[in-house]
Amino acid sequence: MFGVVTAGVPGAFLVESIPLLKYLPSWVPGAGFKKKAKQWRKEAIKMMEVPFAALQRDMVRSQRVHS
Repeated sequence: MFGVVTAGVPGAFLVESIPLLKYLPSWVPGAGFKKKAKQWRKEAIKMMEVPFAALQRDMVRSQRVHS
């Protein structure tokens, strides 16, 4: 959740003011936001997929019990 909250703060990253920065390679000094964004994206996707997978698993188990 830290990444989602931090990324949601307006002006937290210079790339918001200078959109051309998004084209910099991640190894360039000052482009650390790209590494953070990549990690936060993985965490955000996981935050959605894990509960969905658990729900699907529970639904399959429920169908087996009631059949």
